[in-house]
Amino acid sequence: MSAFLYYDCAAPVLSDAEYDSLSLDVIMGWDRISPTLQFCLGSPDEIAATGYGVKITRRLHYAALAWAETELGYRPEISDWEMVDMDLNTGIEYARIRG
Repeated sequence: MSAFLYYDCAAPVLSDAEYDSLSLDVIMGWDRISPTLQFCLGSPDEIAATGYGVKITRRLHYAALAWAETELGYRPEISDWEMVDMDLNTGIEYARIRG
């Protein structure tokens, strides 16, 4: 959600240090993350480098906007979620960060 808000909405809710710390937690616990979430996140290497490649689901899109509204006091101006692809193995509909 943080990467989406940062890249697509110009509404960062975490500092770079906070994001890096959380990313490290995700990387260190990668084996305990569900295959579905792993698919959406990409890989540990991608998470370590940037959140730019994260796949955005409808739920993540709207949850991130609600989080920004709570944390920042406003809802970022961005279009509604639009699916760009669907993974046939997982059935996950997703968009990509537009940046």
